Amino acid sequence: MEELQLVTSDSSLVLPEETKDQLKSIIRSGIAENTLKSYHKDLKYFWTWARIRSGREEYYPIEPELVLQFLTDHFCLIPSNVEDEMIRLGVKKKKGPLKYATIKRRLFTISAFHTKQGLPNPCKHRLVIEVMSKARKAMILQGIEIEKKAPAVKNIITKLVATCNSDSLVDLRDKAIILLGFSSGGRRRSEIANFRVTDLEKVHNGYTIRMYHSKSDFSGIPKTFPVIGQSGIALTEYLEAVGITTGPLFRNISRHGTVHDGLSGIGIHQIVKKRCQMAGLDEKLFGSRSLRSGFVTECINQGIGLHEIKKLTNHSSFKSLEDYAIGVSVIDSPAAKIL
Repeated sequence: MEELQLVTSDSSLVLPEETKDQLKSIIRSGIAENTLKSYHKDLKYFWTWARIRSGREEYYPIEPELVLQFLTDHFCLIPSNVEDEMIRLGVKKKKGPLKYATIKRRLFTISAFHTKQGLPNPCKHRLVIEVMSKARKAMILQGIEIEKKAPAVKNIITKLVATCNSDSLVDLRDKAIILLGFSSGGRRRSEIANFRVTDLEKVHNGYTIRMYHSKSDFSGIPKTFPVIGQSGIALTEYLEAVGITTGPLFRNISRHGTVHDGLSGIGIHQIVKKRCQMAGLDEKLFGSRSLRSGFVTECINQGIGLHEIKKLTNHSSFKSLEDYAIGVSVIDSPAAKIL
């Protein structure tokens, strides 16, 4: 598969190879490793589909017609023989439609690839744009739910924490992860995984923790969030038991209690899923994202204003914040009682 070029070709620029390599290094360091992996995975998926569906081999620029065929197949129905072969080759996990978000991300990857290559972008074609703008609404009107993970609101958090009922290092760690991840503002799994012990500062009722960057914030100005009350107590118990003073805050721990390197974002996600299963919840409905949507939803249900919520979630806009409010109660809304 053709390599993603991280520096756009520009015939007006004549640069030494060393400078080009340095530019690539700078740009690559500003793209998360998981994002690069997703780019390659998405392109592999697209070209596997194209080869089976139309006998097309990889070439660029991609024609808008092929992108439109890709979208109609995935928003309507992929021919069964094509889908079966994709599953056999391992690029598609199971039969059935992909999530809207997955299709949208794959289209974004195709768009980004062409932009980086300095090629005409098929995703900018007016019909491709129109299909994407209408597809989400069409799926909803057809009764296809746009899947989002269920929010882990306060009563769910209580159930998850109840499964961490021993003094083992794993239970102490998982309890601290769940409570910190929820109460400090609904932290993303990547944010939790990136925290280091030295990011903590002791305060009278717990800690504050510094976050230097996030998915939508690369300002370079660290943000500070509270880890207080139950969360502060759980974090203290974990730190005292694990005995670490530097390095990643949350670690992989073996079944024998050996402390290893830092947990990844995937590791955080798996811990939340495992605790949901242990609590008797449907693990398919919940994930690490549930901590974030649960925090936002719980705050709104308790009448906390969006400005106060946004201070802790660090969302870039109120629109993106509101997308995390799932199952918010309207019965207790003050707006329903204005008469």
